[in-house]
Amino acid sequence: MLNFKDSMPSTAELAWIEEKCQLLAEHRLTAASKPAQGKTTGAWFQQFLGRNAANGIRPIDFAAVEKKCKLALPPSYKKFMLAAGPMSFADVNGIKGFVAHVLPPSKLDFKNHRRGKTGGLDQEQSQIDDVVFASTDHGDCFVFDVSGAGNDPPVFWHDHEQNSLEPFAPNFMECIKRFAEKN
Repeated sequence: MLNFKDSMPSTAELAWIEEKCQLLAEHRLTAASKPAQGKTTGAWFQQFLGRNAANGIRPIDFAAVEKKCKLALPPSYKKFMLAAGPMSFADVNGIKGFVAHVLPPSKLDFKNHRRGKTGGLDQEQSQIDDVVFASTDHGDCFVFDVSGAGNDPPVFWHDHEQNSLEPFAPNFMECIKRFAEKN
């Protein structure tokens, strides 16, 4: 696998890009502002949740979890947990056998990957304040970057072999879409 660490945008650059893309989309100046084949990611996500609704999911006291960890969880993560519950996705990134397990709130890691806790990251990556919401069978994980403002944080992939945080998706909905589409 190629490593493009030196050419990866910084967290600030990703935020700027997201802001400008949203502005362009609001004015319908990009192809991304038009639904691809009639579906926006939000609509796709709602349909996905409908198709994957699980029976017998217990109510989750998100307020208690958020109070304990002193962070607000993304609304799309909460919707996912209430509809589908913990779920696994096979062949993530198109890699056979690469399985990501989306964790329930009780299994989220609010401590071990927070800003400054993961040694060996470069200076830019060490500024990412992450909460683990998905794990893999071989030690990698997917994290929300809670260092920025807003309730829909970007998602990073922590590649434990490279000990790096790689941008994965602009938010949880897009992450789930990538998981489901195996790309």
